[in-house]
Amino acid sequence: MVTAGSSGRECSYSHDISGELFDDIAGETWSCPHEYTDSSDYCPVHRSSASAQEVRSFITNACERDDAGRAETQFFGAECSALELGHTVLDDSSLFPVDFRDAIFGGVSMKKSRIRRPITLAGATIRGPLNCKQAVFEQEFDIHGAVIDRDATFEFARFDNWCTVSDTRFKEATFNGAVLSRGIDAAGVHFRGHSEFVNTNFEQLTNFRGATFVERADFDGPEFFLDARFDQSVFYGPAFFETTKFHQVGVFRNAEFNGPVSFRNCLVVGRGSFQNAKFGDAALFPGIKFESVATFNGAKFHKGVDLRKASISQLRFKPLVVKPAASPVRFSGAHIGGGVLQVPDSGASEVQLRNATLGDVKLHSSKTELVLDSFGLEDVRYEGFSFDGLEQELPDSGGRLELVESGGHRGWWQSALSILPGRRRQLQSKSDGNDDLENSMLVRTYRKAKNGADRVGESKASSYLFRKEMKYRRKGHLETVHDPEASGTRRLTAGFRWISNAALYVTAGYGERPSWTVVSSVVSILLFAGAYTALGVYTGDASAAESLLFSAQSFVTFIVGGGPEATGFGVELLSVLQGFTGAFLVAVFVFTLTRTVYR
Repeated sequence: MVTAGSSGRECSYSHDISGELFDDIAGETWSCPHEYTDSSDYCPVHRSSASAQEVRSFITNACERDDAGRAETQFFGAECSALELGHTVLDDSSLFPVDFRDAIFGGVSMKKSRIRRPITLAGATIRGPLNCKQAVFEQEFDIHGAVIDRDATFEFARFDNWCTVSDTRFKEATFNGAVLSRGIDAAGVHFRGHSEFVNTNFEQLTNFRGATFVERADFDGPEFFLDARFDQSVFYGPAFFETTKFHQVGVFRNAEFNGPVSFRNCLVVGRGSFQNAKFGDAALFPGIKFESVATFNGAKFHKGVDLRKASISQLRFKPLVVKPAASPVRFSGAHIGGGVLQVPDSGASEVQLRNATLGDVKLHSSKTELVLDSFGLEDVRYEGFSFDGLEQELPDSGGRLELVESGGHRGWWQSALSILPGRRRQLQSKSDGNDDLENSMLVRTYRKAKNGADRVGESKASSYLFRKEMKYRRKGHLETVHDPEASGTRRLTAGFRWISNAALYVTAGYGERPSWTVVSSVVSILLFAGAYTALGVYTGDASAAESLLFSAQSFVTFIVGGGPEATGFGVELLSVLQGFTGAFLVAVFVFTLTRTVYR
């Protein structure tokens, strides 16, 4: 605000400093202390007709005087067509800031300059571009509350001290390759256009709390060496944080992403939090690595979430919403060391974990009667995963594992750890008609689950999972036998393996059911007794009992020796065959009993 007047050779300009912007300055009105040299009554910075060169010389001379005090470097309310300080070295004869608070400039350039003292344009209005490309600011740089109507460029600039852009309103802004050595305060900053921070180095605290990004926001490749805070920030356009490195915490609590957002291949060394964040478009986190805790509790995903191949030390995933309902939450190929993974309260009813690795992770779902009906766990590796909380869903639930469809979209490991029985809906169709591949995946799935249960000493789960693994091996062999495209040798081999598998299942429950071996032995004795009777080994009223005794003695011939006397080649051959069968079943019984004891 300008008032007319004259005070010798001093500039006649005065400025209202009663607002918060000047709370460090005493009084209500500030009078410009600078001298003027022409008849206009105003110094060059308060005379809009002054040339850019005149303004430049005036400012550098004022700042570089040996006796320059605080007043000599104050230029409140400056109004110039341009502030041209490009390719300038502004020395630090004192550390009083070059103060352009509340100024109005047509444009500002500090390109390739070295500013060795603090500089502030807080509350300024810059109607043209702001060019600080490759500038070096050795002291604090402050433009908080400024309004910049054109593009702002800080490419490859270096800020050796604190950088403050809080509540600043940018159009488009570029900080690509910049180095912020002491931190940046960008709380409440507003970017109306494209904002770029590609390969920027944030070496100290980074504060973007409450920031607004109207158009595309690019944070590809920067490094945040201390805490990065984006709490309550709002992104209206696409946001990219690809290959970004957060060496401490990365916090996006209560942030709002209205466009698609990508954190592809990011690294978060400390805590990463998206608690209560809202994702209005696709949320992409493939390949992200959280070395500490990753929190998504209370988050809302309205167009799906992708965490494929993510590596997460501790996961807290309890989102409120994941839409669309037909799209699963994707953790395929992820490595999750521990934590909680819960099906969202609303929307998607499936979490896809195909090829993932699970540590001590707790699975929760309130949407299905069986928790595992909500998780696609095909080909998952288990490293410390506990089946304890799922024991009621394993053998006790009495169901079968096949390809299961949930809500019209089912991943195939609901073939797998959906291993679990249950009241599941069975799909008879085969994926792409490739039954061998399908069964091999099921075999792999159950084998990995069984090995995981063994690692944590959960024998009951391991036993069940092993039986399911063997079941799908048997099924695969049978399908190969019926495959018209398989070679004769392959089909013959598969047939032999199917018979072996089926025999082991019937006689011993794959080594998990010793009682089945006892039953098989009794049935064997009865069948052979019937055969002996049919062959006329004994006749008369006691023939049945004698045949039964003969059969029992033949059954243990290879074990105790001295088999019963038989007459006729057929009876002798049958007795030898039964002796072999008996020895086999006794050996199977010993193996099965030993196995169950160790279980």
